[in-house]
Amino acid sequence: MPESGNARPLTAKRLTNIALYYLGRYESSVEQLRKILLRRVLKEKMKGADIPADVEAVVESILSKMIADGYVE
Repeated sequence: MPESGNARPLTAKRLTNIALYYLGRYESSVEQLRKILLRRVLKEKMKGADIPADVEAVVESILSKMIADGYVE
């Protein structure tokens, strides 16, 4: 059952921060980071957070930026 009132919206900025925090702690491949972000999307959805309709595209955009910035290969 979703928790009401506790979930913050899952924005592109928040997902980017989640990715950067994860990469600051662990070495990761693109596939692993994708799994982490999509798992987080599911977790937030269970909490009742507002999830963008195009969340997969947002995740792919974040992954592209992480590759371009040299965080992952």
